[in-house]
Amino acid sequence: MPDRFTNDVVKFDANLPLELKKDTHVIVATIQEEGRVGRVMGTQWGNMPPTAVSNPIFVDVDGGGFKANGDLLDVPLPLK
Repeated sequence: MPDRFTNDVVKFDANLPLELKKDTHVIVATIQEEGRVGRVMGTQWGNMPPTAVSNPIFVDVDGGGFKANGDLLDVPLPLK
């Protein structure tokens, strides 16, 4: 998939098919495995690879409004 990356303003542009059976959210994550963020991030983080994570994209599959599934991933929400 390297041919989908460019040096233009838009770095990656592709349609990626997803088969969704019910309302869900999608998060996009990326990493430059061979790069490093560099000294601007200091000694602790400078040797880490550049990464990015999107905000969730909420998808209403059935047109009835997005409905979260309520799965807390075994981590209860804080009460305060």
